[in-house]
Amino acid sequence: MITRLVHDSCYGTSLALNILLIILIVTRTPGYLRQAPPVTRKRKSYSVILLYLSIVELSTAVASLLVFKKVMSTPFYFINAASGPCHQWESPSVCFVLTNVQLAGTAHYAVMIAFCSCYRYYLVACSRSEPKTTNVLIALILVHLPTIAIYTNYTLRFPLLDGAELDRAMNESHPEYDREAYKEQELLYVTPIDVSAWVASHWIQAAIVPVCIVIVIASVKISRILASVGHLSTKNRRRHADILKGLLCQATLPALYAVAIVAYRTERQRVDNSGEMGHLTAMIASILTFLSPLLTILFTMPYREAINRAIHTGTRAIVESSASDNVIATKLARTTM
Repeated sequence: MITRLVHDSCYGTSLALNILLIILIVTRTPGYLRQAPPVTRKRKSYSVILLYLSIVELSTAVASLLVFKKVMSTPFYFINAASGPCHQWESPSVCFVLTNVQLAGTAHYAVMIAFCSCYRYYLVACSRSEPKTTNVLIALILVHLPTIAIYTNYTLRFPLLDGAELDRAMNESHPEYDREAYKEQELLYVTPIDVSAWVASHWIQAAIVPVCIVIVIASVKISRILASVGHLSTKNRRRHADILKGLLCQATLPALYAVAIVAYRTERQRVDNSGEMGHLTAMIASILTFLSPLLTILFTMPYREAINRAIHTGTRAIVESSASDNVIATKLARTTM
């Protein structure tokens, strides 16, 4: 199916890109993104923020690859049918935990983009030097705490239905769903909707609007400052502008997830069984997670230049090797004549 192909391809690529980005952050972060000269290898605050974001995206990609879920939720139950690798483990609890890791990562992604925008505004407007890495790490953890608390609370409650309760929930919600027929293909895990479940499911949607507002305001202010201030060199102004472009592009990605949620809810009201529409949110989230590290690499100059150099070096090596083979072949041909 197309949704499964897109889902696995995007998350697999996201996994590879985030590993590549982490390597670039550790090995190719230049002096102006460090607190100290390159010899010390101490990464400056913004590179630490990018590293934190990459780790969040990496955990999201891993969890999502293990759980390819179809959403069949109703106003009273959260119903998921997993057909990814976790289905083979025959453990609804494991699939439930992995799903919450994926949801937490997707939710916090939007918050991290707003954090990055505010950080760039702070540097441009309020300070000519970056804050200490320790202070930035504390801020990152504090910003992450609400998401961690919400999904940890929901996960630790393990409100999974089983036995007669599961039968009753499925009969009420999807009487057309043949559990025996799908038993070999999907693993059901169902939770009743209570306060903690409602908060966990709506946390992503609740974050999108304020996050977009914060990003737009910060971006407008940064653009005005870059156009007017005199203490920034042309090179530094270009660096800030490039990073700002990347953040603006990344800021549009959570809107894709919001569109997927709206589309799914509209479809759920129209038909009894969600079918392929149940995979829509997972597929859109996979595209978001794939594009984010790609945009970070493209709009962060030192990382983009490192990739360009690697491609150029590899291409030149292939051309030189091919030319050498042609010379050898020509010499051999002459000697045999």
